[in-house]
Amino acid sequence: MKLDIITNKYLLIWHLLYESSVSDDIHKLKQKLWKDHKKEYSLVHKDKEEIIKDKQKRLKDNNINTNNVTFIEVDFNNNWIDKLLTSNFDKDKKTHVSLLGISYYLDKEVFKNTIKIISNIIPSGSTIVFDYPNDNETEKEEVNKSLAKEANEEMKSTYTKKDILDISEVSNTLIYEHLNYQDINNIYFYDYNTINPNNKIIAPKGVSYIMLVKK
Repeated sequence: MKLDIITNKYLLIWHLLYESSVSDDIHKLKQKLWKDHKKEYSLVHKDKEEIIKDKQKRLKDNNINTNNVTFIEVDFNNNWIDKLLTSNFDKDKKTHVSLLGISYYLDKEVFKNTIKIISNIIPSGSTIVFDYPNDNETEKEEVNKSLAKEANEEMKSTYTKKDILDISEVSNTLIYEHLNYQDINNIYFYDYNTINPNNKIIAPKGVSYIMLVKK
């Protein structure tokens, strides 16, 4: 099968758009990301109401126009697909799906089913990116779990390589890229960290990143 997809070096740090600008360089990067790619994506952002409001504020604070973004409140533990299908989502258009920060807070089977549902409504060649806590947890990840639990956002799952293979199989996708924290640091953050040794961006240990491609 021929894969007709285009990737770019910013793909796995797209979530920086939704984070605070910790420096002028990060703010400039965020502006460049949006300027270069806003015409390529018609975004449908799915989340809970309070989180959506927070992200809308972050976007507004950074002067990022969201006229082509549709925000939908969903709960992945319940029936959410109808809300997406009745929005302006185009099932026939090749789609990039970002699920960064989702796998931690769902039961493993719920997350697997979420990927499967999404894969069923996107065309061949579409991509799905997500991060997940792997089974090589560090002390820092244990602290993050405790903090999340105290905030009533308990981290529920960790994943093995077999779990990821199962997700790929049931969702009819290919694993196009599978990176650990060292890969992220070397591929995406090396140049920035070399120039800014006192303000480094470091990917968290115990977290892996993956890009699936719909067959």
